Amino acid sequence: MAAPASPTNTSARPTLATALRQLAHGYVRKGGKQSRRKRVDRLCLALGWIAQAFPACRGLQQVGRKQVWQFYQAHSHLSANTLAEYGYAFRLLWELLGRTGKPPWPKATEESVMDDAQT
Repeated sequence: MAAPASPTNTSARPTLATALRQLAHGYVRKGGKQSRRKRVDRLCLALGWIAQAFPACRGLQQVGRKQVWQFYQAHSHLSANTLAEYGYAFRLLWELLGRTGKPPWPKATEESVMDDAQT
């Protein structure tokens, strides 16, 4: 017989990615579905990394600027375009959570945009 779900039972707690997919269900259903699915998938990957790096983050509301910056620092080896895609995915998270302002933007993409503008 299975034990009842308790606050200490981590298997009963939804993962960050599961919570995101539930929250983004309406977003994925409207508009350009392929790009929206890719953005949600990319955000799920990022949230998976955040969940491993920050075990104290137990809900989407606990993912903040600090976690996003740490993600960018750990993935600084990625191309500027890939980091920009993660930036757009984090913007989606902020929008879905109804947060004001914008999430941090990866510095590598800011530098490449400035270099492109000067040429």
